[in-house]
Amino acid sequence: MPSCPVSMAVSLVAMVASFLLLLIDSDVVLYISTAMIGVFSGALTSLSVTMTAELFGTKHFGVNHNIVVGSIPIGSFAFGLFAAKGYRDGAAFDGRFDGKCYGMYCFQTTLIFWAMLSSVAAV
Repeated sequence: MPSCPVSMAVSLVAMVASFLLLLIDSDVVLYISTAMIGVFSGALTSLSVTMTAELFGTKHFGVNHNIVVGSIPIGSFAFGLFAAKGYRDGAAFDGRFDGKCYGMYCFQTTLIFWAMLSSVAAV
């Protein structure tokens, strides 16, 4: 069984691939990449328990683990905020000032940004 850091790196590389797959305009790819994001996000959440113990030890484990998993809602909030801004900017760039944007273009910048961020985390 691979070590926890290797497992996390593999999961993050798969997340990068998932975000980049979302740039392909296909319903099948949408379903596959969404499933991949769900599976590997769950894997990262499961691995965070072991990583917390490996990084900080078992003394004050509860506090340390809660701080580590606190990044999940913060990341979700940041992703939503960044996606909403990209969506709004895409609508304005598309010549639509009614706040509506159609197609993949609206989230393209967001997906590339999160793929790059996941790449940095994998390294």
